[in-house]
Amino acid sequence: MDLSDRLNDQAERVKDAYDQHARPLLPLWVGDSLRVQDADSKLWDNQGVIVSVGASRDYRIKMQSDRVYWRNRRFLRLVYPPLAVAADPTDPSPAVDTDREKPVPPPPDHLSDQRRRRHVKFDLPPRHSTRKRNPKGPHDA
Repeated sequence: MDLSDRLNDQAERVKDAYDQHARPLLPLWVGDSLRVQDADSKLWDNQGVIVSVGASRDYRIKMQSDRVYWRNRRFLRLVYPPLAVAADPTDPSPAVDTDREKPVPPPPDHLSDQRRRRHVKFDLPPRHSTRKRNPKGPHDA
């Protein structure tokens, strides 16, 4: 086995070890709106639209500032559009609860008294080490 065979074998083993827990990211398409991770701050605060897709999972993104960047899939997150809900003022929204529940009664008095009786003792002396400290130099003497 020569050196190039050993290097190829090692590269395959490294790839297999990495691929055990790695999973592929979903592909993105031209026109998808997405967030881009800032290289310096690592925040996902930039937003753009995919203009073109490269051959090896790299994407050309037009940002809101009209700049165009190439980014790998790893630094891109798809922005899902908000759910479209037909607003009809006569139709009550299913998210609004029309059946009002009775208010929850307060806890019984004997439980609240037990909670109030907890007392923390602040009159204890401060805890200090009893170790005798030796001076370390002429300034400590």
